[in-house]
Amino acid sequence: MNKRLLWGFASLCGLAVVTLLLVPSSLHQSSPRDTDEPPPQTSTEGLTEVARLDLPAEQSSDGSDLMGTGDEPRDAASMEAATPKPPSHHLDHLNQRAARAGEPTLAMRQPETATSQDAGWQAEVWSYPPLLQQNASNNFVRAMERLANAKTEFERYRALGSAAKSDFVFGRIQDARNYATELLSLDERFEAEPWRDGSAVYDANLVLGRIAAKEGKLDEARQYLLEAGKSTGSPVLRSFGPNMSLARDLVQHGERDAVLEYFELCRKFWTMGSEKLTRWSEDVKAGRMPDFGANLFY
Repeated sequence: MNKRLLWGFASLCGLAVVTLLLVPSSLHQSSPRDTDEPPPQTSTEGLTEVARLDLPAEQSSDGSDLMGTGDEPRDAASMEAATPKPPSHHLDHLNQRAARAGEPTLAMRQPETATSQDAGWQAEVWSYPPLLQQNASNNFVRAMERLANAKTEFERYRALGSAAKSDFVFGRIQDARNYATELLSLDERFEAEPWRDGSAVYDANLVLGRIAAKEGKLDEARQYLLEAGKSTGSPVLRSFGPNMSLARDLVQHGERDAVLEYFELCRKFWTMGSEKLTRWSEDVKAGRMPDFGANLFY
């Protein structure tokens, strides 16, 4: 009888030990789901405006959607604080950093130190909405830094297009002309290279055409526009589409036939923009200025 009791007691003790070993330790700890605190979430505050600045998107021709709804009142001080500083403000920082690293500075690229050839040219960028001004300012700094750091002809070739476009926007017309001309020269040299696309042809002719239009040389501006339209395209041109600022300039000068021909040329590489090109063509034929939207800014 005593043996039976001892075996029974031993069996119960063994069962208790096994049960304790098999119960998950997580049951003895508080789970985040059992607490009153909600699980942490990733904040998306501020991402919308950054995305709108860095990625081409649909917008009105004056960039108003980049500005938000604008429902909240803004006083003069807040508006001034939101307005970006000229690129020289950023270049000073870059020059200081370059000096500490013993690298060449970008002091010669200050946009406000215009040459005599640029006298009387007003920087287009300051007519942009504030957020687009900031984006253009950032692009200017990046373009100048990339060009200054180019150590090979290939690297310079890749940097010249952005530099030429940024210089034009900031009123550095002579530099813009020089860079665009150099870009076309290098493009001819690299014509047989398998990695070459149509971005250089497009960017260079766009800049040279805009300069010609501002100088009143409409024959040259028309020719540059059509040469830009003959580009074979690039990943950006095929997706987001071409910059239409030169087309707008010529529409303002009444050069409708050249602009319509240009639209047809763009169809060859911008198949995704067929509907837009059709709509813009209809506007031009009707004597209206098309709403080019974001295609004025990239």
